[in-house]
Amino acid sequence: MGLVIVWILFLIGYSILLDNRVDLVIRFGLIIFFVISAYLWKVDYFCFIKPLFWVSFFLVIGLIGLEIYMFSLSESEYMFLRDHFFLANNMGDVFWWDVYYKLELRGTPLVVFVYMLSYVTNVFPYKYRKSIRALYFVATILAGNFAYQLALVLFHLVYYIQNSLRTPQLFVRRFFWLFLFSIIIGGVFITYVSSQMETKKEGSAQTRVDQADVLFDDVARKPVTLFWGSGLGHTLEVKTPWRDYRGATYFELQTLYVFNQLGLINFMILVLANLFLAIKYIRKKELIMVYGVYVAYASTNPYIWDTNHVVVITALLCAKTHIITYMRQHPNRAEIMA
Repeated sequence: MGLVIVWILFLIGYSILLDNRVDLVIRFGLIIFFVISAYLWKVDYFCFIKPLFWVSFFLVIGLIGLEIYMFSLSESEYMFLRDHFFLANNMGDVFWWDVYYKLELRGTPLVVFVYMLSYVTNVFPYKYRKSIRALYFVATILAGNFAYQLALVLFHLVYYIQNSLRTPQLFVRRFFWLFLFSIIIGGVFITYVSSQMETKKEGSAQTRVDQADVLFDDVARKPVTLFWGSGLGHTLEVKTPWRDYRGATYFELQTLYVFNQLGLINFMILVLANLFLAIKYIRKKELIMVYGVYVAYASTNPYIWDTNHVVVITALLCAKTHIITYMRQHPNRAEIMA
């Protein structure tokens, strides 16, 4: 940990020399410190996982309740609520999509994570776990983020395949059912993905392309910034036809913004450090799988390298401790979750 602190102090000093705002330098330095140090924390399982469940559960109930409420509104009431409450307070967006209202609100990324975690450890009350999972699944769809929905598909696919590897007979049987299932719903799924991508061409996808161009052009302006970064807390002085980025510290592609600050060398150090620490401390393959899916959907959204990331790492470490304890107490059980 001493080397990490020295490295972060180097980043802070380098950033201040580049005349970046001191408050932003310290803010992003602390974010990196907490993300890395989270792997070393010792947190009680019940003191962390249970509050995480209840917070996310109330959010799930809130999303489902809001969806029901939206159907009771007239067109004018819907537009007023959207424009003067959600958008005006920078809470996200709520809009009609074919057959339901998409509730793309802030604070929802952990709903997907808690849902996935419930398959590998006892996050939900055991007696009601299937019913609660169904609520989380519905809330994830209502949240409207396409990355969440793809994360659900990816998670269940990997989870299904991973569990199929126990015996060759089980693998053959499950592969057959997966192949049959893919044929039946493959066309519907591909059509849905195509419609989503078509919609995003003029929306968030174009915004992400614009952000990628702006952030990379900025960091690549000089060899020193490309390799060593623009410094922690660096902000852009760029305005495009799509968005005004002047002073922004919040991007859809937050990972690329972190790359802009750190540069190629420091960003690789950050990624490799996280990879090494995840393998060393999280260890359990089922938890690494959950973490990998989280990183996959969070990397294309602003849900990584922040408080959410710290919560995810801490929850996974708590789950690992719980799994190890459970297996020691029940040596004849192959898994925790049924």
